[in-house]
Amino acid sequence: MAICPAFEDSITLALDGAPGQLGLADSNARAKHIVIITDDDPQMPSSGTIQRLLDNKISVSTITIYPHQPGNVKAGIRELAKTTGGRSYGPFEGNLAPLPQIFIKEATVVKRSIIQEDSHGIAVRLAASTSDLVKGITPGPMPPLYGYDLTGRKEVRSLKSP
Repeated sequence: MAICPAFEDSITLALDGAPGQLGLADSNARAKHIVIITDDDPQMPSSGTIQRLLDNKISVSTITIYPHQPGNVKAGIRELAKTTGGRSYGPFEGNLAPLPQIFIKEATVVKRSIIQEDSHGIAVRLAASTSDLVKGITPGPMPPLYGYDLTGRKEVRSLKSP
């Protein structure tokens, strides 16, 4: 009996995690993304697993390197990326120079979002300040904060004419 490789186990591990480790399905991350590097030989995940990816808003990007059928990428791997909102790259055979840029591009998908949200709310208290932003606000109970922007104040540069 031949064992046929499949993406089912690896994607299920990403979804559910391992003992003591949180999977993407239980993560509160704003961006959830899987990158698969393949030779395009494994079988596609089941329709149920693909539906779980969609339900949990997890995108999948695929990178095909040296496929078993040179110059060809099966429709399934491209469809997995397209269906989940990811990208499909390849096939790459011989010239692997584009791979670092692809990895960097895909890594930016999973970077921390500048917008942070918490459905349970974040307790807020007014600290003593001389800032004009809080002038006139009296201390006391404040409603919880459900989201905030992580960008910081930028220095304003004046434009000088030559």
